[in-house]
Amino acid sequence: MTIEITRNSIAQLGDTRSTVAPKNVGTDTAKTSSSPVQSSLQDVVSITDSAVKLRKIEEQLVTVPIVNDQRVSELRSALNSGSFEIDVERVADKIISYELNTE
Repeated sequence: MTIEITRNSIAQLGDTRSTVAPKNVGTDTAKTSSSPVQSSLQDVVSITDSAVKLRKIEEQLVTVPIVNDQRVSELRSALNSGSFEIDVERVADKIISYELNTE
């Protein structure tokens, strides 16, 4: 994610989707003399298309359950009934594959 923040300049990325550029122009209320102090600041925040897409994906993932309740229920029933079968060759292959890839 690329965020570009600049002060006192207007710099934008070429691939930006949304840009927020508030202008803070006004009179400073804390006066040291009788004349008002004029300030002119511009803050620019640019968010790339990738960041916008990532944000949408994050919002969608919030609704996806972490645990597959149906699969857990099926496994629990198989364990309780004694019908759950362990494929020892598959387990051994997975262990070997894991160990070879972690070195």
